[in-house]
Amino acid sequence: MTSSIRSIKTDKNGKSTMHVSVRFARIVPILFLLLVCIAATAFAQGNEQKNPVAMVFRINGSLEYRTGAGEEWQPAKANQPLYNGYQVRTDLGNRAIIVYTGSGTRILVNENTELEITAQQPGARGTPERTKLLVGEVYSRIIPKKEAGYKYEVETPSSVASVRGTELNSRFQDGVATYLCMLNVIEVMNQLGSVVLQQYQMSTVATGQAPSDATTLSKNQAQRQTSWTDNVDPIWKLNIIPEGGASHETGAAFSLTIWAENIETDMIDANASFRLSTFSASSDVLEYSTDSGKTWGGIPEILLSNGQAVIWARGATEGTVTLTAEATDCEPASVSVTVAEPKERKTLQLRFTDPDGTNEETLEIELEEK
Repeated sequence: MTSSIRSIKTDKNGKSTMHVSVRFARIVPILFLLLVCIAATAFAQGNEQKNPVAMVFRINGSLEYRTGAGEEWQPAKANQPLYNGYQVRTDLGNRAIIVYTGSGTRILVNENTELEITAQQPGARGTPERTKLLVGEVYSRIIPKKEAGYKYEVETPSSVASVRGTELNSRFQDGVATYLCMLNVIEVMNQLGSVVLQQYQMSTVATGQAPSDATTLSKNQAQRQTSWTDNVDPIWKLNIIPEGGASHETGAAFSLTIWAENIETDMIDANASFRLSTFSASSDVLEYSTDSGKTWGGIPEILLSNGQAVIWARGATEGTVTLTAEATDCEPASVSVTVAEPKERKTLQLRFTDPDGTNEETLEIELEEK
């Protein structure tokens, strides 16, 4: 405190050292607080960049992204993290799926589309996840039974659609936004008005005008307008299940089951009969058999019948291998398997009898090397 300064000396300019000290004592706390604020801001920004608000889930063709308006476009890939303010775009013939990490909400992106990802606090209550549709078309699919307070919106230059339901199609072209509610309810609004859309109802919003009244479509009409999603959203989800878990001994054979679950039911789909486009391994740790272990070789072609396929594998050498399965209209699957030499086992036998030597019993204890 400035009151702790007792001595007052006058320098050659006639100023006291007490006055100089007082000024310094007042400035130091201000500088300290300023440095703390700068450090806190930098820390918060750093943390924000560590937590993507969305990710690229699937790409049909190609997709580009950039870190903000005016930045350079870069090629995107599957599992590409997207942070607040990132933009993505597709060209003719290309489509993609974006997933918000906080909620699991899926955005199907049509060709010739450009959008911006917005979500300040991933998954936080009261903070909307918002897709800013700059041009083109997106289909938003919100996971049912979201937590209370969850908000999702689609914004175009002419309006905003606030989702009360779970599925809607949004398009913005030539200054006109078109919203089609596919499931439950959405509200379309701007400064000039609002309209509530029920299932299979549509509204258009021209720039500078209020949303039009709801137009009701038939189910077939609505499905035709959103048929472009058939080439984007996967029908099945692949799974790879190694018998006995992910750890095996060299030379020991085990089965690998590959099956296709229906996306909507999470059940094995007996109608899924197709050939995997890719079945790959990250190393040569395993060898494979399609005839129940009669012959062994490299990675085989795999055909799913009635929703599943079974092949055999065995460890050829020690190590870890990641297996990946991919197919058209499917979410890919992967699993890692570790192979190790058998551990040395010893058996210890303990014999017990009554005090008179009768009723002998034997207990065997198997010891395994750690």
